[in-house]
Amino acid sequence: MSLRLPPLKTDRLTVRDFAPGDFDVVHRILDLEGNFDAPASREDRRNWFDWSIMNYNAFASLYQPPWGERAITLKETGEIIGVVGYSTMFHPLTEMLEGKSPAQAKWHPEMGLFWVITPAHQGKGYASEAARVLIDYAFDNFNLKRIVANTDFDNLASQGVMKKLGMTLSRNEDGEPKWFEVLGVLEQD
Repeated sequence: MSLRLPPLKTDRLTVRDFAPGDFDVVHRILDLEGNFDAPASREDRRNWFDWSIMNYNAFASLYQPPWGERAITLKETGEIIGVVGYSTMFHPLTEMLEGKSPAQAKWHPEMGLFWVITPAHQGKGYASEAARVLIDYAFDNFNLKRIVANTDFDNLASQGVMKKLGMTLSRNEDGEPKWFEVLGVLEQD
């Protein structure tokens, strides 16, 4: 059994491992167009990028899920238009859903999703399409109970993607940490 994530295809997209030549585009998408509060330096992003590529085989050889980000490409042209991936989400999800605050709750690992689409390609359904193919793969291959995503109160686009994916949204009224203000949860049927 291999847990190595194969290229995943939709009608319009391919989600695939990063290739060494993808660095400049991925750096631009994540750090210059990603709308993050604290973009990484080019050196830090390069270290993360190289680590990501090395981990594709490392996680598979350890029979671990295919953690990490992948390139979202247009199937027709191969152009990289975004990044999507599985992330380890370590937070108090279960107990927060039961009404406890993050400060009161016990923290548990969950499989999460990450996505970002370059601004030129936003609003076309690409984020939800790429996330959906990862959700389907995870539910079909990992026997997960659920998959989660998170964002901040102001990121209405990501909240819209979560809703389109069928996630139930919850608000962390404590507002801390900022990236964990809104939580989307999709339970396996």
